[in-house]
Amino acid sequence: MQDFDTTTALSNSGASNLLRLIELDERTPTEWLSADMGPMFQHQLAAVLDFDLSGEAILSPTTIAALDDLPTAKECGVETFGQLFLHPKPPIGLLKLCKGFFKRMAGEHSKDSPEHQVAYLCYLLSAVVASVQHGKRITSLGNSELLRGIGWGLEQPWVEAPIKKLLLEAQSNLQQR
Repeated sequence: MQDFDTTTALSNSGASNLLRLIELDERTPTEWLSADMGPMFQHQLAAVLDFDLSGEAILSPTTIAALDDLPTAKECGVETFGQLFLHPKPPIGLLKLCKGFFKRMAGEHSKDSPEHQVAYLCYLLSAVVASVQHGKRITSLGNSELLRGIGWGLEQPWVEAPIKKLLLEAQSNLQQR
């Protein structure tokens, strides 16, 4: 997985994209393009866990204990969402916390929006990683719903090979049950 370089992304952006980035008039929201999906997803995978998840415990008191896994995550080399999803044995508490975070994020956007799609995929990844790496179910979604979501994720051109490999493994595991 390549690191997302914001400096390069900004310097390669055209003037109109930079103007949209700093547009503060919320009455004229900008629309995301399909070409934006890959960088959006890569940006989320590169996001630091403790920054995004630190507010989650405040919103969901039942997940406060999962924050205890943050130091453990750093000790095992997990600092970003991408590292968490691709780790061979990620802390289960963090996966649960991520699942709740991304479920909330997906719910804040319309289903056809890029923000919803990225959050939904990360929600699925939290659930399938728990299933593949720990043999634990952390979602109320049934196997058919998970398989449908995995199939959708595999069809997305903006999902790169390491994540597709993980989705394929989860798909295989679920189909064997």
